Amino acid sequence: MKATPARDIRTSMIRVMSARSVHNRTVALAADLIAADARFNEWCLEVAKETLPEADLMKILDQGEKYVLTCDRAVRQFEQDKDTKALEATLSLVLARLLAYLDVPEGA
Repeated sequence: MKATPARDIRTSMIRVMSARSVHNRTVALAADLIAADARFNEWCLEVAKETLPEADLMKILDQGEKYVLTCDRAVRQFEQDKDTKALEATLSLVLARLLAYLDVPEGA
């Protein structure tokens, strides 16, 4: 039976933060990703929806869905192989891309 993908980044990141085998830096990265995703979603609702053409907004929302799936796949892979470095690399990439939409420096 195929597992159902997470509906949002927060769900995947809570699984990461709950894993006993992750380092504190991985937990911090997961927390940063939850915050960036929340800000991205708020930006989509408050700014992009009001200022962008519908076609552009839909592209951004589709990209957001891809980020959810990317994080979910990375977490599922981590749960199998416990490769923290691969997980952190993927999560860092998604974090940087979310922050780029918001024009916020990482760690802010």
